[in-house]
Amino acid sequence: SEMCIRDRCKAWHDAGATHHAMAINVSSHQLKDQHFAQRLADILASLSLPAECIHIEVTENIAIMEEQACVASLYRLSELGVQLLLDDFGTGYSSLSYLKKFPIDVLKIDRSFINECAYNPDDAAICMAIISLAKSLGLKIVAEGVESLEQLEFIQQQGCDIYQGYLYSRPLPASDVEVLLRRG
Repeated sequence: SEMCIRDRCKAWHDAGATHHAMAINVSSHQLKDQHFAQRLADILASLSLPAECIHIEVTENIAIMEEQACVASLYRLSELGVQLLLDDFGTGYSSLSYLKKFPIDVLKIDRSFINECAYNPDDAAICMAIISLAKSLGLKIVAEGVESLEQLEFIQQQGCDIYQGYLYSRPLPASDVEVLLRRG
């Protein structure tokens, strides 16, 4: 992840993509490292990058571990100004208590619910509940795996903030991402 920040995030930021952020998935091993947040802060400072240009994604499985070192790292990252995203929300244990224990900024609705949200009443109800919960807690919402206009229309009607998926773009090499960012 350090190489991605040094090589890509800095280049994209310098090229004018200052309203975009690079999301980095972190493991419990990284979060248990008491120096993880400080190393990230040092990298950002050395590159003159704002903390807002980095989003750290953690899964529910990491969040439910509630190990003191992981919790401490999450709070240090939040204090830096890094956005914290809870990935794949709804697929793990989904304990609502950690939504108030951890400094989470964004919930990512798992693609398994988005896949049929426009057609399946159960998936639609789950998406609506997650969006409502997130909004009431002041969190942003990302819908994962949006592949159709029907899905996009549904989540937009529900007030979802951001979407990702094949409807926007398939996974790309970094050089092609730069082209996409230049296009706006």
